[in-house]
Amino acid sequence: MKKIISYSTILIVTALMISGAYLTPVSAATATASTTTTTSELNVNINSIDSEIDQLVNIRGDQSISSSTKESEEISTQQNILNQVITISTNEISTIQAKLNSLPTFATNSKEFSLQSNYLAELSSYSEYFTKESAVVANAVTLSQLQTVAANIKAFRDAGYNSEIYNMTTFCLLYYDADIISTAQSRLNSVLSDLATLDKAQLLLNPSELNVDANQVTQLIAKASTLHDQASQMIIELPDSATTTTSTAFSATSTPRTLIEKSINDIKSAYGYFIQISSSIKTQLDY
Repeated sequence: MKKIISYSTILIVTALMISGAYLTPVSAATATASTTTTTSELNVNINSIDSEIDQLVNIRGDQSISSSTKESEEISTQQNILNQVITISTNEISTIQAKLNSLPTFATNSKEFSLQSNYLAELSSYSEYFTKESAVVANAVTLSQLQTVAANIKAFRDAGYNSEIYNMTTFCLLYYDADIISTAQSRLNSVLSDLATLDKAQLLLNPSELNVDANQVTQLIAKASTLHDQASQMIIELPDSATTTTSTAFSATSTPRTLIEKSINDIKSAYGYFIQISSSIKTQLDY
C-alpha cells in the first residue's frame, strides 16, 4: 500500500492541476489539434509523472537503503517530476505561441492586434519564468528547495497563468471557428449550384428531399455565424484595461467559449447533412 507523504502530495496536486488546466478545446478534433498538444502526448507526460511519483513513494518506504542514499535518490526523482511538470507548461506555451502567430494579420490599431500582441508578450514572460524555475530545479541540492519550486509553480499557475491560457485558446478558437464557417458556406454554395443544375436537367427523382436537407445546412450555418459574431463581440470589444493586463477578461465558465463551442458543433451538424445530401444524390442518380 502506498504511503501518503506531504511532499509527494504537493507534487500530485500540482501535476493534476496542470493536467486539468491544460486545455483540450471544444469537441472538434481539428480544433484540439490546432490549439494544444494532443491528448495522447499529454497522457504520456502525465503517466510519466505518475510513474515518478510511484518511485518517490517507494524510495521513501525502502528501509534497505541508507539515509544518504535515500535522500539522493529522492532528490533525483523529485527533480525528474518537476522537470516534467515544467515541460508540460513550456510545451503548452510553445503551442499557443505558434497558434497566435498563425492568426490573420490584424491592423496595428485594432483590438485584435492588441490582444494578440499582449498575449504573445505574456507567453514570453511565462516562458522566462519556467526557464528560471527549471534552472532552480537543476541546481537544487536539498529537498526543501524542490518543495519550494513545486509550491511556487502551483501558485504561479493559480495566480493568473491558468486563466490567461484559457483566454488565449478561446481567442485562437474564435478564428478557427470563422474559418470552418467560411469553408462550410463555400461548400453549401457549391452544393446548391449542383442541385440546381441536376434539377434543371431533371436528373433528380426527389429534389424536394434534397432541398430540405440543404435548408437545414443553411439554417445551421446561419446560427453558427450568429453565435460566432456574439462571441467575437464579447472577446474583441473589451475595455482597453482588459486587453493590456493579465487580469481575466473571460473565465472558464464565461459565455464566449460556450458560444464558440455551440457554433462549432452546429458546423459539425451541417457536415452531417452534407454527407446525407451526397448520399441521396447518388441514390437518386442511380435510380
